[in-house]
Amino acid sequence: SSGINAEYGDSEFFANFEEGETRFKLADVDLRNVSNPTIDLIGKAISLYNGACSKRPAYASSRSRNLPLKYVGIVSNQRCEESYSKRRNKIKEPYEIFAYHATAKNNIRSIIQTNLDPSRKAVHGRAHGDGCYFSEHPEFSASYGQDCMIIFRLLLIEGEYTKVQPDRGGFCQQLVLKDAALFKPTFVLWFIDSPPEPEC
Repeated sequence: SSGINAEYGDSEFFANFEEGETRFKLADVDLRNVSNPTIDLIGKAISLYNGACSKRPAYASSRSRNLPLKYVGIVSNQRCEESYSKRRNKIKEPYEIFAYHATAKNNIRSIIQTNLDPSRKAVHGRAHGDGCYFSEHPEFSASYGQDCMIIFRLLLIEGEYTKVQPDRGGFCQQLVLKDAALFKPTFVLWFIDSPPEPEC
């Protein structure tokens, strides 16, 4: 799978953020301020949500337009980071991507604090087996939640994930992972004017 560019998301980009979600209202953010690395991160989250990649326009054009983005949250979770890094450091040439997971707004706090749980009963079923479901298409994920979406960083290891309906560019409608050490929440995207207050 030719994954979405995952050059952002290394732990040093998030070292200065407090544990939990640090949220920014986009109406108050000056994206022209490229000297601020935080603005760079917010811009990356927006770019990912807009599906910025030359290999996926055909799919994007076939889906409904994305919901307007109101807030971007940057996630810091040391326990997830340590677990993820431990697996990543064992691989000679790790392959990582960003992928999307939409959910109800009431689930955001627990996901930020403890990550997704592959053993938890799925709300929308598990047509492609047990595990946590992600998509490389924000348009697809948006069909599962209208209030918010989480962008995860995924570590793809051959034999430890399932690809569902990859397109010609290699982008998968869904990716299924069973090991929580192979993914970590990175950004929270909010589409509502008054999201719940973030908790560290």
